[in-house]
Amino acid sequence: MESCYFQIPKNIFMKNFLKNLYRLQGKEVEWAIVEEKTNEETTYKLALAVIGTRLYVDVAARRFFTTVELPGLISRKLHKAKEIPSGEVIVFEAEDDAEKRVILPKNFLQDIYGVTLYDKSLEGRLLL
Repeated sequence: MESCYFQIPKNIFMKNFLKNLYRLQGKEVEWAIVEEKTNEETTYKLALAVIGTRLYVDVAARRFFTTVELPGLISRKLHKAKEIPSGEVIVFEAEDDAEKRVILPKNFLQDIYGVTLYDKSLEGRLLL
């Protein structure tokens, strides 16, 4: 893509891109790891948490969710996360538990949102 949003994957820039995309201007946000538990499994996902609320954006699912505790069904808990660049990947790790982490390629924003936003280059690509 030609868009400058995807050419500089820096922490502050990624946050600003997502804040604009989700109309979160004027809100304080932070990276978070979502710990989602069901009866079958526990998963960890990257999120952009809206500070002072139960809202967060699941970055890969491209939508808002809330934290929740429904015993026997589902639990979603947020852990404040820090970004750890590491070679060809970016590791987001929970500040309160280093075992809770999400590993993504450096171009994860382009991978997730690249075909979601219109760009002239899309017209010449094959999208399946």
